[in-house]
Amino acid sequence: MVNTLPHTRHLRRVTALLTLALALTTVAVFGAPPARAADTTRFITAVAPMAQQAQREFRVPASVSIAQSILESGWGTSSLAVYAHAYFGIKCKTDYASPYQLGCMDKSSLEYYDPNNPTPVVSAFRTYRSAGDSFSDHGYFLKNSSRYAAAFNYSGDPDNFIREVAKAGYATDPGYADYIIRLMRTYNLYAYDSASTTNQPVRVDGAIGDKYYAIGGPSSPLGFAIGGEVDGPVAGSRMTVFNKGILPWSPSGGAHPIMTEIWSHYRYSQSLREVLGPVTSDAYTTNSTLQQNFVGGRITRTNGSWNDVYGRIFVRWTALGADRGLLGKPTSTETAGPVAGSRMNRFAVGTIIWSPQTEAQALLPGISAWYWNLSTSDRRTIGIPRSAEYQVSGGIAQNFTGGTVYWRDGRAVMVYGTIGERYAALGGPGGQLGFPTRQEFGFNGGRVTDFGNGSIYWSPATGAQPVWSGINSWYRGRPPAVQSGLGLPSAVEQDAEVPGTRVQAYAGGRIYWYDLQAHSVYGSIGQKYAEFGGARSQLGRPTVEEYDIPGGRATGFEGGRIEFSWRDYSTRVILS
Repeated sequence: MVNTLPHTRHLRRVTALLTLALALTTVAVFGAPPARAADTTRFITAVAPMAQQAQREFRVPASVSIAQSILESGWGTSSLAVYAHAYFGIKCKTDYASPYQLGCMDKSSLEYYDPNNPTPVVSAFRTYRSAGDSFSDHGYFLKNSSRYAAAFNYSGDPDNFIREVAKAGYATDPGYADYIIRLMRTYNLYAYDSASTTNQPVRVDGAIGDKYYAIGGPSSPLGFAIGGEVDGPVAGSRMTVFNKGILPWSPSGGAHPIMTEIWSHYRYSQSLREVLGPVTSDAYTTNSTLQQNFVGGRITRTNGSWNDVYGRIFVRWTALGADRGLLGKPTSTETAGPVAGSRMNRFAVGTIIWSPQTEAQALLPGISAWYWNLSTSDRRTIGIPRSAEYQVSGGIAQNFTGGTVYWRDGRAVMVYGTIGERYAALGGPGGQLGFPTRQEFGFNGGRVTDFGNGSIYWSPATGAQPVWSGINSWYRGRPPAVQSGLGLPSAVEQDAEVPGTRVQAYAGGRIYWYDLQAHSVYGSIGQKYAEFGGARSQLGRPTVEEYDIPGGRATGFEGGRIEFSWRDYSTRVILS
């Protein structure tokens, strides 16, 4: 996440030597926009005690610190001041330790390596737990940087102090010291160098003030206010910045503080603030989970992990009862989903996956666990959910981009592709085949999916063909040689040429069903049988499966047999 901060003056590097000198730690100046008199008074009143504390610890004149914070934080309104508690633009350097620094925040600024050609640069700036730590770090930074040593010969002379600081390379703009001196004189900041200032809390007014004092005012986790009311974290909102958090207000959500642990998470991500929208509740804890609600989502913290839910996934989760509903509390923040372009959140007992094509769909307990136990290739095949679960005959189903998943008795089966299309055309679970019982697998040179009352077989040559229970059970029980001879079914079962008989064509033969039994003919014998007239001929229906005879093979029929010779691959019909 990168934000562009307002600049009224930019740092320029004027020599290669100075560039090297600034490599250790660089300070960015973001400018002081015009402020109302009431706001300037509020800001100075709030920061003066912190500047005086830094003066006592590090001998940096309080007037200088106050003026620099005005210029570098824009009267406390810069995003670094608001969200990083950083009132001086001190950059992070891994080789320069600070006892006050909490972390780093990336921000964009314009750097004048060439005075005539500003370059946009993303830099990491120091962040702090509180505004007080920022002021202490500013004093620590100046006191412990040898290049500013000369300035401390003028600790009692603020004007010359800042001139020496600027001369040492704090800012290469030759007018920097003049800006600070002008601020010190305009607001008589010199008075704070000697006067003992008590920490009189800034008064907070309006709806924000009502909430602030209701939660304890200065003794609350927010601490004291810094400045007046400013634009809030999202469009249309207002807020007051405090020493350790913010208190936003919006027409839709009212006034609610963002502080303590949630503040430490919320403040670092502009994209998170934008997607969450206005805050709508105070922080609360349920089921050992710290939570805070927003118009567009919810921040949650469980077992030390931040698991935020927002956007369309949040809408779906809320519709399912949120943390008290079917999915339970979130166990992950939003991450990339299982297919390109998808997003997802995991929950205690399920998952919600979103994509532009499918919207946000929930995987409830059962199907969710099954889905995540699939191999990567199977998950790629079935895709992501495009519907909610729904009731079907004998169980439940859920549509995916690559097929349908059926769930019953603690077990899931996915049906997809051409087999899935044929199954749906035959009525799905409510049709003759019934509920799926076994996921698609390779069989006899093709693919098959099993159902309660049969199977659907598929190959490029034969297409997807259903086989009902009687013939299917017999076919699957045959030795591999017989299955190979018959091949896969090439047509649906139908009435045979004679009454009381059903027949199904296969790539290499036929299976007849009558008197609750199945008999097959295939290969050369099957071809001869068809040429002779099949079941309507004098041979009638097959009665005995193909068997060995001396020098060949034979199949028995009601009216005789057909023999095959290995010697010359000939066939002959022998009638009874």
